Parts: sequence; C-alpha cells; structure tokens
Amino acid sequence: MVGCIGERTAESPSMAILSEMKPRSALRLLSWVLLALAMMTLGRASAQDAHPLDLDQTRAALSATEAALRDKNLTDADLQHVRAENDALGLALQAAIADLRPRLAASAKRLAELTPKSGETLPAADVAAKELASEKQRHDTLDANLRAARAMLLESDDLATRISAARRQLFARETFARSSSVLNPQLWLDVWREVPIDAAVMRSLIGNWLGGVADRLTLAQKIALAAVAALVALIAAPLAWIARRVVRRDPKASTPSQLRRALAAAWTALVLAVAPLIGLGLLANALDTFDLSDPSVQGLIDAALDAARVLIVVNALGRGMLAPGRLEPWRLIAMSDRSATIFYRLAMTIAAIWAAERLIEPAADAAASLNIAVAARAVGATLASLAMAHALRRLGSPPALAVGSPQGDAWAPARTLGWTFAFVILAAALAGYIAFATFLINQAIYLTVLGSGLYLADIIA
Repeated sequence: MVGCIGERTAESPSMAILSEMKPRSALRLLSWVLLALAMMTLGRASAQDAHPLDLDQTRAALSATEAALRDKNLTDADLQHVRAENDALGLALQAAIADLRPRLAASAKRLAELTPKSGETLPAADVAAKELASEKQRHDTLDANLRAARAMLLESDDLATRISAARRQLFARETFARSSSVLNPQLWLDVWREVPIDAAVMRSLIGNWLGGVADRLTLAQKIALAAVAALVALIAAPLAWIARRVVRRDPKASTPSQLRRALAAAWTALVLAVAPLIGLGLLANALDTFDLSDPSVQGLIDAALDAARVLIVVNALGRGMLAPGRLEPWRLIAMSDRSATIFYRLAMTIAAIWAAERLIEPAADAAASLNIAVAARAVGATLASLAMAHALRRLGSPPALAVGSPQGDAWAPARTLGWTFAFVILAAALAGYIAFATFLINQAIYLTVLGSGLYLADIIA
C-alpha cells in the first residue's frame, strides 16, 4: 500500500510513486556521469599519446599467449584471464593502427612533395635531399609499424577465437564429465577418511588467521572496525522506517493494480537486499582496508560472502515477488497463500543448499581433498532435487476446498516441467554426472533471479 502519497489527491497512488522515483535531479546526475565518462576517455587518450604502443612488447605478449594456450591443464578462470589480456592487446593494436594510418598518409603526402618532379637526383648536400631521405626513413618506419600492427591484430583475433573454442571444449568436458556417483560406497569411505584431516587443516588455518588478526590490529583499528559494525547496525532501522512509510502492502486491500503490486514488490525486495548487501560490502572493504585478509583463508571468506549474498537476494526477491503470508492481493503471480509459502520455502532451501556447498568447496581445496568436494556437490544436487520433488508433491495435492476449483490445473504444465527438471538432476547425481547436476542448479538460480528482476522492470517501465 502506498502511504502519504496517493491519498492526498485524486491522482492514482502508483503514478505518485513513479513521480517520486523519477526526480528532476536525475538529469543533473546523468550530466555528471557523462562528464565523468568524457574525462575518463580523454584521460585514456592522453595516456595512450604519452605512452605509445611498443610493438616488440606486444609481439612478445602474443607469443606468451600462444604458449599459454598449449597448456592442456588451464582452467576456465585461467582462460578468462588470458582472454582479458588478449582483448586488451587487441584494443591497443586497434588504437595504434588508428594512430599510424593518418600519420602514414601525411608522410606519403610530404614524400610526394619532396620528390623531384623531373626525376632528377638532388645533390647529397642539398637541404631538400636531406629532408627527402629523412622523410623516406620515417615513411618506411611508419609503413613497417602499420603492417606489423595489422598482422598482430589478425593474430590477436585468431587467438581470441581459439580461446573461445578452448573454453567451449573445457565447458563440455567438465560439465559432462563422469565422476563418482552419490551411491558409490568407495566415495564415502574416502570422505570418511579425509574429513578429520580436512577439519584439522581448517581449524589450524582459521586459528592462525584469527590469532594474526588480533596481533595486527591496533587500538585505533579496533575502534574503527567497531565503528563500521555500529554503522551497519544503525543503517537497518532507518531503512525499515523508510520502507514502512513509502510503500506498505495492506493485507486488507481489495484489488491493487498490477503496477502498484510491482512497485510494492520491487520496494520490498530493495529494502530487504540493500542494507544486508551494504553491510557485507563494508565488511569486505574493512577486511581489505585493515589488512585482515590472509591468502590461506581468502577462499573461505569469499565463499562465506558469496553464500550470504545469494541468501539475501533470494530472500528479498522471494518476499517481494511471492509475498508469502496473508498478502494474496499484493501477489504478482496468481497463487494461493499456501502455494506462495511452498515456493518461497523451496527457493530458500535451494539457496541454503547452494550456500553450504559453496562453503565446503574452499575447505576441501585447502586440504586438497577432491573426494569431499565431489561428495558435497553430489549431496547438494540430490538434496535440491528431493526438495523440488517434495514441493511439487505438495503443490499437486492442494487442500480439499481447492480441488474442485476451475483453476485447479492451471499449474499442471509448470509442475510437469518441474518434475522433469528434478528427475534429471537426481538421475545425473545418481549416475555420477555431478558437474552437470550442479550446472543445472546454478543456472536455475541465476535464471530465476534474472527473470524476476526483468519481470518487475517490464511491469514498472
């Protein structure tokens, strides 16, 4: 429900919110952004003029990229890093070609002007002859550099194509690679043997990190860190106050329009996501600012932050889109309170499984335990498929009052698709295609979040 906006005039509340969401100061902000981009562009251009491209170093970099592609053990992250460096070389070569082409054309014109029209040879001591010789040398150098830059640009384009092909091959090989099944007894015997070692390694790493943090922090840094934590805690109350006074979903509302429901859903998701994400961002920046990170536990810290972000985003979008509880009039997707609660719990369950799996992987990497990583992914995929099957079974057996309703089978095609998806994931986990099952779950989470955001944006726009 929109509070303190649409009740004052005959104008619809949704239009009032839209007018508030698009202030005139946005034009001023846009002009500043464009000015900043222009300054950055000029800065890059001046930097390129001050530091011309070294063709010898570029040729050496291309040779290094060529040599790196011969390594058959490159991961996708390695290939992305190589691709980023190669793309930077390609952009630099394009800029060099754009700079050399007009300079070569100007040199050709000067050379034509200095060349005698009659075909006679000028005396060696003549000033024009010296200028002609100097211009010929300059022209030959520019021409050679331009031809070399064009050749290296073609080589860079060829390397980019080969990197893309290598990434596709790696994706197909890793996604459809077969490992141990979740029912393989040998896998669990190996996990049972490696878990105590992994736990001891993680206890040692975390203990050393915490001890190092306590030793490195000065009194001023401890006060600053406490101030950051207090700031994060203080942000939550004002945001909750703003949320209640700008957009409120009244359960007693009769028939809010689709736009009002979309605005309320977007605002709810924004409020529930902004404060926690800001807190995580401040925490990550504080760890870097106070030099509290340690390479030995950096993977675990990043995994914990990623897990928290996914849980926050899924919870925010779930409460915004599904409106679980007795908020059926404000629900964007037509479904009962019971169905909305089932969908919300399923989304949070899958997000929690993903988060737990994300936390186990760096621990397994720290102990160099491939079996624990495979087992974690296998169990995660199996639990996710079982959670989907349980939710679909509950959705297929609604309360007795809804059995005879004309909309009883409205979700039948979606349930069939969901059962197929859950069966494919479970079959892949049981057959040993753990990477493929994990890939399907990751894509489902990504597409659900992206689709929800696009759906809200389409309605509001």
